[in-house]
Order: sequence, then structure tokens, then C-alpha cells
Amino acid sequence: MPIVTIGQQIGSGPRLAPVVAEQLGVPCYDDEIVTRAARRAGCSVASFRKMDERPPSMLSYLIEVMGVYGDTYRQWAPYAPLMIRPPTLERLVSSRRAKEAIEETIRAIAATGKAIIVGRGSQVILRGRPQAVHVRVTAPMEHRVTEVMRLHRLDRTTARNIVLKDDRRKAGYLKAYYGADLNDSRLYDLTVNTAILSPAQAVSLVTGALRGLEERGEGVSGEGVQPKKGVVHGISA
Repeated sequence: MPIVTIGQQIGSGPRLAPVVAEQLGVPCYDDEIVTRAARRAGCSVASFRKMDERPPSMLSYLIEVMGVYGDTYRQWAPYAPLMIRPPTLERLVSSRRAKEAIEETIRAIAATGKAIIVGRGSQVILRGRPQAVHVRVTAPMEHRVTEVMRLHRLDRTTARNIVLKDDRRKAGYLKAYYGADLNDSRLYDLTVNTAILSPAQAVSLVTGALRGLEERGEGVSGEGVQPKKGVVHGISA
């Protein structure tokens, strides 16, 4: 069974990762990645969660560039006018350290040999790792907006803004830390379009592809990643 990363766009249907993991009998790591990474970074889960899959703030960028990593308020005093309130040391865990903690956590999980890993740049972090397969779950914008409207009983404008904001957040994270384009098809081995597949069909497609790879003992190198033969954008050829 390969290590599998799954990235799913907001509004593209029910979360596939836990269902795929259950059917394959392997653990699924999503929020637990944050819990483990927070422990590695030495801060609380609540504090770390504020940085989860978010590009660095301008303040954290300035702090890192200027090399200000002290543990006393005196060292932060010059920056007080920029802040709503003086930060605690916990809140000043650098964005760089948060990124490193996420990477260390994801690599440690991958080292176990069998897991479904959700998002957080895992498709880039594990790119080039033998026996790693990268899946993206997507749908057209209007389909996703309609789904968010239905789930949260929102008007179309509000729902669209939520979708766009979430897309920008995730794309910004990948671009800021890895210089990668979230929509680059070369990052993925299998793309599932939930606008044309039911949730059950989507799960069946992913699990079927993974079981087929396992039976043949195949993986991907991650260099010049191409979709698996016979599976193109969620359609079995």
C-alpha cells in the first residue's frame, strides 16, 4: 500500500480521505498532523492551528528577516505599535518553524509506510518519494459554490467569497513556502472531479486505483509526475 496524499477543495463534496482510509484499512492523518506538529514546535495546538495551511503574515515575515527571536517583551517593544496587543512567546513561534514542524511530522508519518495524509503541502513535501501517490479532489467553481450554499444555507455571493478565500489561503501557503502552484497538474497522480462522480464513485475510483498499484507493486517517482494510465481527471478510460 503506497503512502497517499489527498488534497480536497472546499465545496467538492464530503471528505474523501477518511472514507478511503477506512476502506483500505490504513490510518488517516488530518488534524492529528497539527497536534503532532505543535508538539514538535513547542506550542499549543490552538496557537499552531492559527498558522495551519496559511501563508506567513507580514509581521512574522518581518520578525524572521530581522532575526528577532527573543523571549522577553523588551525585545518585542519596538514592534508594539504594529500589534493589537503584545504577543506571548507562544504566539511568536515563527512561521518558518511551523512549516518545518509540519514537514517533519508528515515525513515521520510517511516513514510508517501506510497512511492517508491530508493536505498541508504533503503533495510537495513527499514528491519524489517512492511509493507515494498524490490525489486531488476537485470540482468546478460554480459546483463548489452551490454546494457551500446548500450546506450552510448561504446566499451565492457569501458562498463564493468563502470558496475564493479558502482557495487563496491554500494556494498562498503552497506558493509562499514551496514556490509551487496548487493547480499544477504535475503535482498529482490522480485528479477526481466530484461534479461528475458521486461520493461513492469517487471513493471507489481512488481505492481501486490504489489497490491496482499495490497489486502491481508500482509507485511513482515524483519526477515529472503524470496521471496513471487509464485514469484521467476522475474518469476511468
